[in-house]
Amino acid sequence: DFDLDGVLNVMEYALGLSPTQASVLPGLVKVGSNFQLTIPKAPAATLDPGMSYKFQTSTDLINWSTPLLAPTSQNSSQAVFLLPGGGPRGFVRFVPVYN
Repeated sequence: DFDLDGVLNVMEYALGLSPTQASVLPGLVKVGSNFQLTIPKAPAATLDPGMSYKFQTSTDLINWSTPLLAPTSQNSSQAVFLLPGGGPRGFVRFVPVYN
């Protein structure tokens, strides 16, 4: 985290953010009874075969699972995910993985 903004360099690379300037991560937006998350796609990371993306969910911030979650829409610059609401309180995290 070269710029000390709390965002790891792999996350900045995956989302096309600057590793040398403070960044703000995308957040959830309430849509009806669900939540929408729009993730920007970095052109370089999208073409990188070593880069992969996953979501994890938890009800307690200790135990995490990786649900199968496909984007509801996407293009070359972003992917939009609709996360179900209405259940027990939960947490979600977006995890870029570089292999």
